[in-house]
Amino acid sequence: MRHGQLVEIGTAEEVLTRPKADYTRELLEAVPRLQPRAPRTNLGEPALSARGVARTFRTRTLFGKLREVRALDRVDIAIRRGETLGLVGESGSGKSTLAQCVIRLERPDEGTLAIAGSDFTNLEGPTLRAARKCVQIVFQDPYTALDPRQTAGGAIAEGPIIHGLARPDARRRATELLQAVGLDASAAERFPHEFSGAASADLHRPCARRGAGPAYR
Repeated sequence: MRHGQLVEIGTAEEVLTRPKADYTRELLEAVPRLQPRAPRTNLGEPALSARGVARTFRTRTLFGKLREVRALDRVDIAIRRGETLGLVGESGSGKSTLAQCVIRLERPDEGTLAIAGSDFTNLEGPTLRAARKCVQIVFQDPYTALDPRQTAGGAIAEGPIIHGLARPDARRRATELLQAVGLDASAAERFPHEFSGAASADLHRPCARRGAGPAYR
């Protein structure tokens, strides 16, 4: 399907191995390949590093007994510019806690954190707010992470406005960013439920090959 029109029909084998339409071929070319690319070298100092990061949550049961959960146990990571790190683990293993500690939504009990050479471990107030411009968390579920009453342009512009950019400039930049990922400028006025996902008619095919990029940059 494209723009509400049926482009090509056939068995799975025919469509996937012998596509007739140019659009079908372009879609198939945009599918990510499982073959890993060659590792990059000489990437310099880490853009993000964590050393000995630990975090324990303490709660009390209904009977007053102290319960401790060791979410992070002296974690070490280092990510250089151009690298992507995949953190894998079962539910409750500490993945989200580590991400929250990195951006300082959670304060680690032990260890040090550094982003772009700046120590994030003990920053507070305006200093922490200014430093957070160097890192961004991208939540997994857009339907719970995005405000359903806020337009896409408003959501994108909100961060720069918080950091001091004038509202008109922030909205203009939001529109530019939407266009950079293959969306029409009118997408800035849409609400989250008005987007259909990766199959949106507004998505330009080359963008599918670029991918979403790492969650931290």
